[in-house]
Amino acid sequence: MTPGLAWWTMNTVNTHKSAGKPAVLRVLLVEDSVPVRQRIRSLIEESCPVEIVGETGSASTALALFQVHQPHAVVLDLNLAEGDGVQVLATIKRSHPACVVVVLTNFDIPESRGQCVWLGADHFFHKSSEFERVPEVLAELVCYDAFKPVPTPVIDRAHAAAAHALRGVACPPSPEATLPQRADLAPVPENLMNLPSHAYQPRILVIDDNIAIHDVFRQILGSVAAAGSVLQPANFAIDVATQGAEALALVQQAVAAGRPYAVAFVDIHMPPGWDGIETARRLWHICPAMQIVICTAYPDFPWADLQEQIKPRDRLLILKKPFDAAEVLQLAYTLTEKWRLQHESSTLLHNLEASVQLRTQELEAARLDAISLMEEAVQSREKDRQSCESLRHEMTERSRLEQRFRDQAALLDKTSDAIVTRDLAHRITYWNKGAEQIYGWTSEEVIGRSFSELHYRDAAPFEQACAAVVRLGEWHGELREVNKAGTPVLVEGRWTLLRDAAGRPHGILAINTDITEKNQLQQQFLRAQRMDSIGTLAGGIAHDLNNALAPIMMSIELLKLREQNPQRMSMLATIEGSAKHGADMVRQLLSFARGVEGKRLVVQVGHLLKEIEKFANETFLKTIQVRSDIPRDLWTVQGDPTQLHQVLLNLCVNARDAMPGGGTLKLAARNLMLDEHYVGLNGEGKPGPHLLIQVADTGTGMPPAVIERIFEPFYTTKELGKGTGLGLSTTLGIIKSHGGFLRVNSEVGQGTLFRIYLPAQAAVAADAAAPVHRELPHGHGELVLVVDDESAVREITRQTLEAFGYRVLLACDGAEATALYSVRKQDIAAVLTDMMMPVMDGPSTIQTLMRINPEVRIIAATGLNANGIEANAVNAGVKHFLPKPYTAETLLIALQAVL
Repeated sequence: MTPGLAWWTMNTVNTHKSAGKPAVLRVLLVEDSVPVRQRIRSLIEESCPVEIVGETGSASTALALFQVHQPHAVVLDLNLAEGDGVQVLATIKRSHPACVVVVLTNFDIPESRGQCVWLGADHFFHKSSEFERVPEVLAELVCYDAFKPVPTPVIDRAHAAAAHALRGVACPPSPEATLPQRADLAPVPENLMNLPSHAYQPRILVIDDNIAIHDVFRQILGSVAAAGSVLQPANFAIDVATQGAEALALVQQAVAAGRPYAVAFVDIHMPPGWDGIETARRLWHICPAMQIVICTAYPDFPWADLQEQIKPRDRLLILKKPFDAAEVLQLAYTLTEKWRLQHESSTLLHNLEASVQLRTQELEAARLDAISLMEEAVQSREKDRQSCESLRHEMTERSRLEQRFRDQAALLDKTSDAIVTRDLAHRITYWNKGAEQIYGWTSEEVIGRSFSELHYRDAAPFEQACAAVVRLGEWHGELREVNKAGTPVLVEGRWTLLRDAAGRPHGILAINTDITEKNQLQQQFLRAQRMDSIGTLAGGIAHDLNNALAPIMMSIELLKLREQNPQRMSMLATIEGSAKHGADMVRQLLSFARGVEGKRLVVQVGHLLKEIEKFANETFLKTIQVRSDIPRDLWTVQGDPTQLHQVLLNLCVNARDAMPGGGTLKLAARNLMLDEHYVGLNGEGKPGPHLLIQVADTGTGMPPAVIERIFEPFYTTKELGKGTGLGLSTTLGIIKSHGGFLRVNSEVGQGTLFRIYLPAQAAVAADAAAPVHRELPHGHGELVLVVDDESAVREITRQTLEAFGYRVLLACDGAEATALYSVRKQDIAAVLTDMMMPVMDGPSTIQTLMRINPEVRIIAATGLNANGIEANAVNAGVKHFLPKPYTAETLLIALQAVL
């Protein structure tokens, strides 16, 4: 019996003699290897009074046995074939902290040992070297007082220090004053006492010659700022340096101390020392695994140049100043996590290689022993059977090690990128979880199948990329692939050629990132740019159309003065109406393409609906019947008639497109009083009078999935080139700006109904009365200076003013107008000037005339408020404006008001 067991037996026997109870230690064995489990049981039963309450190799069975028998101690294998030993340890210590747990393992990994200490393990054994000491340590760790474990910890000070270091807190006061000094306790392994703290608190180095930037990073990455983030609270150790040389010294010290930096944020310019590129090269020379973020506010170093100057590329990112706090914090979390995973993977692989090498040596020795035993087996058949059994056991152990290696590959499943390996014949050999998410196939479905046959409808780009990998060793670019459902997927691929130990190519590693959504956002951005270009083009067209319509509208007034024939008067009225309609169309074009704000007026929606009905009957296919139900007593609404006209037109055009084979388009409106109950149920609008407008069609209809998205900008179900995806989003915006709301009902194959609710004024608007002829105001010989770059506008304006009693001076631009006014400023009563002219535009002309005569009377005429022209004119002192194209009536009334 060992000295430790003798001590335990003596103490427990003496204690329980006084209590009148037998001294029996209850132990639970959790080990998946039956020979090892039998050996432990034999050792314990031979050494002390013990009751083995249960034996198992399964984590779930172990927890069930523990709850039933409540043992004093548990001997636990950390690496179970069925379940996780770490989870068993955590569960036992969480529910019964006083239970003694002794951990067994085949691998001496510091991180695993530290994790077990942190969870509360009382001792840690390596099976190959410390196997025989299990009974002795059980006797050391367990002492009894009426079969109740004492609450004071028996783990020594070094174990406690390591555990508290892992938790990130200071070690509590030493318990030597309350615990008995035990000289026979097993020593704590040195690698457990020196666990690397950087594995639990990532270190970040900020390198910038601007000290204020240091404070910015501390605020962003500090615990207070991070606590308010959507990410987990930060636990970064942050150091700073102002020059590359100083940073290099800090990195050298960190590497020498075994606490390297995970991430460095490096400024691109740090005079007078090294720049960010040189600093990155030198830091990587000392610490190759460091993740580096180049911070810059200048475009001096394009990304392509940085890639050529700094390698490897997989550990470099560019961060533009000024910083976005969320972006910096996300980079810190992502890069430190990447560094940590790489560090853990390297450590695990190193330990695994050492274990495999050791096990290989052991297997080789076992093989030689087996040969020797087989030579002796001629005399003993029983010895032959035993040697074969031993060899079979060793092979099983090797297979378990290979399975462990495959388990480490599960780390790659944490990334959202598709990581795929294939041989040179493109048969898939590895397929991670990220690939399952992107492509839809599981690993079992694709292993051994051809990558090109699964993912490419046109294999030519794929073959070109493969050729580039074989020729250059790597390839980077975009490929269009398809997933399991046949949906196109755009991926950004980074491929690397894999070689064996002899340098011969044997496969390709592909890391593919799904950029389909990113590409769609780029397309939407380009479409928005095209819409902006259309707006600019519409502005230029509107200006030219206004100048073309102005002479027509003023000429009509002059012709009416000289015409008495009713038939010709009717023709002139038709021409006048068409010209005004053209002017309204120009204003509507500007409102749609450039967002020009309209005036809010009292609008009779019934008139708008009749105009839309007429437009539809004249322009839609004859297979579409247009019907209307428009009462005469409709309430009026306060709004912009042009924008409301656009809303109705958008809905009617959509209805037309939904009826390619013909159908019925119905326009209706009625008065509606919304009460509190209706508003409460629908969650929109306000109680009071409303006008309900309905646009219904008998077209193809829409499924619910489409209805949910029809108001999204740029979303369209029409073919490419037949829709912008902005019609309904613009419609919804206009309705909301008028204080209203919109409802949609649609059934596939039945049609669609749009209902528009607009706040109304509960008073019936009188029908448009017959136009009353009014006498146009005349002048009394006043001299008017007319400034316009269009000769037709100048000439018709002169004729109109002279016909109504004014004298006129003409100027083709601002420079000529300034010269004329400086000579005849005493005679000129008013100035009518266009706002958009060559040489000298309207605002410049107005400012010059104001300097000559601050009291000058000016009327500004414009058809396009581009670049804030009206605002500039108002600031210069202009109070009267004429919208182009203007009629003789509006011109004469404005001139009368000025004079």
